[in-house]
Amino acid sequence: ISSSEPYQNTGDTIQPNDIIINETLFNPYSGGSDFVELYNRTNKPIALKNLFLATWNESSQTIKTKTNIPTELPIQPKDYIVITTDTTFLKSHYTVKNPKQMIQIKSMPTYSNAKGSVIALYNEFFN
Repeated sequence: ISSSEPYQNTGDTIQPNDIIINETLFNPYSGGSDFVELYNRTNKPIALKNLFLATWNESSQTIKTKTNIPTELPIQPKDYIVITTDTTFLKSHYTVKNPKQMIQIKSMPTYSNAKGSVIALYNEFFN
């Protein structure tokens, strides 16, 4: 992803499983931050600004916390993006193949270090 690859609205509506959670880091090294890696399974770019990361409360079967991804950048077709609160830490402690595919946001949902569920929601499915 880069600013040279602008989002072009195809007019299509996002469908369930168009974007999947490929990897999560919920218990980082001391001083680090969580991350969620997303993958766009489609042949179209998808705007991230309408996407939310959330936690799922198993006992009440409800969304516990959610955080939007405030960026104009899309996730390109058949591509990955990493969402975190500290891109610098991730780059210095983990292998990062493409730093341009990382987005730093102000906050993330709180993920348990023991167990839990991470979900990605498109705003039209829960507004």
